[in-house]
Amino acid sequence: MPETSVSDLGITIEALGESLPDFLKWEWDDRFDGVLAAFEITEKDRILAVLAARFGQAWDLTNISDAPEGTRAAIQRFGGLTANQLLFTSDWNQGVVLLGFWWPWGNGANISIRFVPYGLDASGSDIESVKSAFKIAFGV
Repeated sequence: MPETSVSDLGITIEALGESLPDFLKWEWDDRFDGVLAAFEITEKDRILAVLAARFGQAWDLTNISDAPEGTRAAIQRFGGLTANQLLFTSDWNQGVVLLGFWWPWGNGANISIRFVPYGLDASGSDIESVKSAFKIAFGV
């Protein structure tokens, strides 16, 4: 993958981090190799608006059958989608794609969001570069 694509994705990650509210407490998620934050459902509309503006596409159970192969593969890789969950994706024309997982909790009071790099054909060094960009942008 060309270096400019990784650089461009780093800029996108930085802008995403700056767009989200400061009250979010980010941590590194070892399970998915990305960043994770949870928040109260009262902030749902505010955060959802940022994600909708920053990502190219949102997928759920109603439209996933129309998703590109890479999106469907990512959903399977990360455990599938259930009702009320969303997957946001950046441009699939890049070797590394930014995924955003929107997972409401069963208690009805909280939602977690995760951002992870994903690439079917990406090199390990490209994925590591994007992970570094996450760590810098989200302070983890």
